[in-house]
This record gives sequence, structure tokens and C-alpha cells, in this order.
Amino acid sequence: MLNEATTTNVGGIRTSCLDRKQLALLVGEICQNYTPDQSAFLIFSSNGQAISLAGSDPAYLELMNNVDLVHADGQSVVTLSRWFSERPIAERSATTDMIHDIPVHYTPTLKHFFLGGLKDVVEQAAKIYSDTYANAEIVGIRDGYFSAADELNILEEINQSGADVLWVGLGKPKEQEFCIRHKDRLKVPVVISCGGCYNFLTGHYKRAPEWVQNNGLEWVHRMVLNPRKLFWRYLITNPHTIYLAYKNRYRGDRDTESKKVLFLLKTFSKGGGVERVSANLATSLKAQGYDPEFYVFFSKEEDISQLRQDWPVTLVEPGRKSPLKLIGEFLRFRRHVKNNHIGVVISSKETANLISLIALMFLPRVMKLFTRHCAFDVSDQKLAPRSIKALYCMYALTRSRIVTVSEDLAHQIKAFLPYNRNKVVARANPIIDERIFTLAEESAPIQGDYLCAVGRLCEQKGFDLLLDAYKQALTIQPALPKLVIVGEGDDRAALEKQAADLGLTDKVIFYGFTPNPYAIIKHAKLFVMSSRHEGLPTALVEAIALGVPVVSSDCETGPRELLDNGRYGGLAPNQNPTALAQAIVDNLTTPIAPEAEAVSKYRYADAADAYIKLFGERMA
Repeated sequence: MLNEATTTNVGGIRTSCLDRKQLALLVGEICQNYTPDQSAFLIFSSNGQAISLAGSDPAYLELMNNVDLVHADGQSVVTLSRWFSERPIAERSATTDMIHDIPVHYTPTLKHFFLGGLKDVVEQAAKIYSDTYANAEIVGIRDGYFSAADELNILEEINQSGADVLWVGLGKPKEQEFCIRHKDRLKVPVVISCGGCYNFLTGHYKRAPEWVQNNGLEWVHRMVLNPRKLFWRYLITNPHTIYLAYKNRYRGDRDTESKKVLFLLKTFSKGGGVERVSANLATSLKAQGYDPEFYVFFSKEEDISQLRQDWPVTLVEPGRKSPLKLIGEFLRFRRHVKNNHIGVVISSKETANLISLIALMFLPRVMKLFTRHCAFDVSDQKLAPRSIKALYCMYALTRSRIVTVSEDLAHQIKAFLPYNRNKVVARANPIIDERIFTLAEESAPIQGDYLCAVGRLCEQKGFDLLLDAYKQALTIQPALPKLVIVGEGDDRAALEKQAADLGLTDKVIFYGFTPNPYAIIKHAKLFVMSSRHEGLPTALVEAIALGVPVVSSDCETGPRELLDNGRYGGLAPNQNPTALAQAIVDNLTTPIAPEAEAVSKYRYADAADAYIKLFGERMA
């Protein structure tokens, strides 16, 4: 059933085309197949008010487009989909109908928790609902009048109730914000935002006669009953909603059905983090029925030999090229995208982003995702931060998305963009799959206890800082385990010399590149990350997933967000070897146990789903 959840763009919000029965059965199917390690499946509603609010508030638009499913609560959404969208929605699926459709169409018993509304209203609604439907068991109720300080206790009450479906009626946008904020904490299969649904159950709000509903005029009925509240809302939001639907109309110019995804890279270096993440995302999209391929500029054939074994690769050989030849390569790339009906181009690093921007100009049918994997003040990049920020201002003018690997990085970009901030979204990298756990079970190639660090040997990764910190840590605790550094890079010779100068030749092992770093990480006493800057540290995610205690520099974007301010691992001030040394000693003495919850969104399937939600969007 979930594969049938086709969506269409109505007013900028991706809205489900499922009919009422399909939606009810989908809820039942999700509850039936739910396992405790899964995040809650969020279902929000869209109507004229929601579309207008999303058009006025970029944060609300992002919230609506990051949810698992949005259904057409208002008849206006159905009508506008017929006028302006690529796929019409068959029928309205009002929340006030859905709450009845679920027990009618899905006969096994489901447990429900009602949250929101006035205390006497929600109590009465719960009683009426359980008395009406024998297969609807109410396991908890809570009114909607609580403070932020009460939320953790409410979450505990919901999780302890064993509910299958949580109904949240706090009003827009409060109920959506509550659901998104606690999605990973809620141990409930399905969460549905329901507005004033309880008042309709109790009869405090009256539904329009059926003939009025069938003709899409229930909003008029509601306005007549409550003109003071609703007349001005409809007078303002209805024209705005129609304008937004027209603005985001389907123009027949994007190949939304294309399953072809092209990854565009400037180069492909063995062991590179961005390259590894791109390959991971290709694998996870392939599992969802997509057809990935790679287009690599300026790399040698030997660099992509492994990549070519797994994926179709188009290679532009390196070498100095005249401006005329570069233009020719850009045109060749454009023809490739056009002639092969590529639906989505995901570019990584600024050269690739710029190639995508220029070469694919005036190809609006192609969804372009410009990705950013690291902070802006990066020492080894050729462009100055000011120039890179100017590029992102240009990306924001296109009908595409800017995708970052962490929320912190997304906030940084939004802070300097003067417009279209809603085009910036954070998406988790696909890092965790069963393969890393299988490989981690192989015998560790290093004997005895050791600390572990993994990454490309370059200035960004801060291994010079790590060697200084390790030397200082040995003065605090002479019996410290040896240090194993896994990875290759241009700085290897300099780092080996530094280790020798510090008298660490017998204590530090430069292991080099290995296709299986996971067995080394898994058996380490402690994983240490010393980066000067990151976007999202992949190896840190892998170490937490493998259950290894971690210590990280508190560099800009990534580690603090990932470790939840130190909840899941040690943090040391950035570029401070003395503080990092102390953190290493402290976390060896009293390690912070990592939790799988910290990295659940980095699973292949979850990360792929998050990207797929972007593929069908058309940005204005």
C-alpha cells in the first residue's frame, strides 16, 4: 500500500492522492508492520489555511514537506489539484472522516491516544469513539493545555500507553511542530494531526449536510456558523491559496516519472567522504527502484575503477582545457542529461554545483540538488567563503533545492541568504546498513587495545592536532593504548614525521586506506575525531552505530548536533589539543555509552526516503 502513495504538488505542498479507504488501510498496514526501532509515521492535513500559511512561512512549508504523508483535508485542495497539478486528487480525505474511516475499513483492533483540545471535550470524544467502534480502544487522553516543560512527561505517558495511533489536536502550526519535534521520541506507529476533530466527534462543531460536503461547500457552512472567526480568514487565505496553487502549477516541464538519478562529482578520490556518501545514496536509491549513475569530471580511469564496477560512469579525463573545450564538456554533459531523460541531478562540492547550475540552465524538467557537505570557512578550498556564499545566493534563484548534511549547516546558509530560504533543507547522509555490521564482525587486524581515528590525511581532519593531543594524553596517563590512524592523503609524510619528532613512532600506527575500516573501529577502546571543520562526520556516525565510545572536537557544524551537546559522546573545544587530550583520558576512564537512537536517521532506507521526497518538488 505504501508504494501506492502517489503525491501531487498543490500550492507547494506534496499532497497524497490516496482515497479515503486507501488512507485508512495504509494506517492499519503501518500499525501492523511497526517495530520499536522505527520512527513514528507522521500524517498531516492540508487545506486552504495550510497552503496559505506554508506560502507565508518558509519554516512551515519545510515542515509540511518533510512529513511522511500529507492528505487533502479541504475540498479546495482537491479542486486546485484538478486545475493546477500534474495529478488530480480523487477525493477529499477530511480528518473528520478519517477518524471514522480507520475503524470502518481496517477491522483489527487499534489502540488510540487523544491529545489536545479542552479536557471535557477530549474526554467526551474518547468515550463516544470507543462506544461507537468496538475495534477502537482508547488507551489515553490528555488535553492540549500544557507547557513545554510538560512535554517529556506527556511523551512518556503516550509511549507507556501502547497506542497504535496518536491523534494530535493542538491547532496549526503548533500540532505539526509538536509532531516533528518529537518524531524520534514517540514510540507510536502512526501520528495524525487532527485540529478540531474532537469537537466534531462530540457535536460541539456541526458538519455540513452531506450534499453540501459533496459539492465542496462545507467551508461556506462553517463560515455561516462562525462568521466572526472564519469570514476574514477565508477572505484573506482563499485568494492567497489560489495564487500559490497557480504559482506552483504543473507546467509539463519536469520529468517527474523519471527514475534516473545522476550524481555529478568534480573528482572521485578513493576513500573520500563525499564520494563514499554519494555511492551509499546511490545504493539506497537503487533499493527503492531508482536508476542511479555517475558523471565525474577531471578524474583518472584508475580512480573510478571500483565505482565503474558498481555503476554506469561517464568520465571526463583530467588535463588542462581551453575555455572552448570546457564549454564543449559542459554542452556534452547537458546533452547527456537531456538525451538520457535524467530526472534528478545531485551535485557535490562547489565545482560540480557550478557545472550543474550553468550546464543545466533552462532545463526546468530536471530537479537539481546542490549539496553542501562542509562548513564555509574551509582551509583547503580554493574559493573564499564570500565567493561560495555568492554562489549559494545564485543557487537559491533556481527552481531547485540546496541540500546540507546537517541542520547547523542549513541554518548557516539560511542566515546569509537574502531570499528563498525555504529552498535550503537538511538531509541525513545514508551511512548505516547491515554491511557495516557484517564487516565489523571480521577479526580486527590490530592486536591489543587501541584508540582509533579514521579519515583522509589532510589539514581539515586535524590529525596533526590529534598527534599533539595524544602526546599530552600520554603525560597524563602513560599506559594509554596505542593510536591507530586509518586513511590516506597528501599529509601522510608530514604526519609520520610529526609522530617521529614527538617520540610516538612506537605508539602510533598509520594503517593507510582499507575497504573495511569497520572491524578496526568496532574493536577500538575509543574513537577520536579531531577535525577542524566538518559538515557531517561520517566515521563518527559509523562509530556510534557500532557501539564504540567517541570523543570529538567541537568543530563548526556536525559533531555537536550529532552528539546532542555531549549526550552521546565527549566534546572538546575545537583546535585545542590540551582539551582534546583531557577528553580522551576522561572518556577512557568513564566512557559515555553510545545509543543507536542518536544515528537512526542515517540508515540507508530512511535517508533515501528523505531524498525521494525532494525529487518530485517544483520550486518557484
